[in-house]
Amino acid sequence: MPTSDPREIRFEGVRVRYDSAKSYDELVAALLADIGERPISLDELATSSTSWESYQQQVEPHVGPSGFMLFKLFDHGAWITTAGIQRKVLSVILGNPLIAITMLRHDVAAG
Repeated sequence: MPTSDPREIRFEGVRVRYDSAKSYDELVAALLADIGERPISLDELATSSTSWESYQQQVEPHVGPSGFMLFKLFDHGAWITTAGIQRKVLSVILGNPLIAITMLRHDVAAG
């Protein structure tokens, strides 16, 4: 089996952080209220669509007020406590139209 050498591709990014006095649960509720509470399977929508127009008609109702929609949730807090880490961590993959990853982290010890 042939292998390839790794390549480095440089990019410039900006990390934007908003601190909040809201609790983790309040932040998650506000985010999901905007992007939807159930992830959307774009693959399923694509295979059930017969045209670009029908695909758009199926996708658009899932777009939240901000223009983003929920693709996937990873509740890291559900498993990291096993490792002794006391945090609530949720990765949210959303799109508009490019995928962005939002990490919400809350230190349980902080309240």
